[in-house]
Amino acid sequence: MKKDLPIEALRLKLFRIESGWTQREFAKALGTKQSIADIERGRVRLSGQIIEGLVRKFNLNPSWLYGKDQQKYLKDSTIQRTPFVISENIEGKANITLVSGKAYAGYPDNLHDPKWFEGLPIFSLPIQKFQNSQLRCFQIEGDSMKGVIESGEFALCRFVEQLEDIHADRVYIVVTKDSLLCKRVSFDIKYNLFTLISVNPDYDILHLEAQELLEVWEVIGKISPDIKIYLPEHKQEEVMAELQQLRSAIAELKRE
Repeated sequence: MKKDLPIEALRLKLFRIESGWTQREFAKALGTKQSIADIERGRVRLSGQIIEGLVRKFNLNPSWLYGKDQQKYLKDSTIQRTPFVISENIEGKANITLVSGKAYAGYPDNLHDPKWFEGLPIFSLPIQKFQNSQLRCFQIEGDSMKGVIESGEFALCRFVEQLEDIHADRVYIVVTKDSLLCKRVSFDIKYNLFTLISVNPDYDILHLEAQELLEVWEVIGKISPDIKIYLPEHKQEEVMAELQQLRSAIAELKRE
């Protein structure tokens, strides 16, 4: 009768495959000469060196590996797992803190300072989706996401607690030590690397390591002070040409 494999062997293999490593690459990344194949087959046990490497390089939770916890990654990651400061009104209800364009420059330097946040406007929305203590509103500057979020609009954001919750088809506010960036984001777990992509092709693609990110917020809505209809340039040219033809036709009718 075939012996069941230990859960740590199964989960190690699952994690390796999901991360895109071969067994040889995985062993090299973890800095071990121990056979990954033998571990995955249940022939040998996980060494302390491998467990240490999994924690150090991938922030993997050992308790998850051994089936004792559903939390795959450790909470004390290099990325803040909860906002440094949460604003509440006098009734104790959660509020949305507004980070306007003027506050952008000071945001990274004041993440730990509740007094700085006390000087920012706060508001609430009577919609269930936005009644959450881990929400923030950022006013967008620049045109890197033109057509999705315009400069001057306000992005309503939910705090991202888990790296695996980041999806490449969504938009995020990424906080680094010296800036706030509004981008599409993808996370490569194999290299512990974030790729930040703008909708506007005039902007370069950015690559950041996990330790460079202080906070990540997912954009879940927006408030616009102005409503505009945006058309691709070739469509704009077509519309303008049709308008010109219409004006000419009207002028011709007037002459008759």
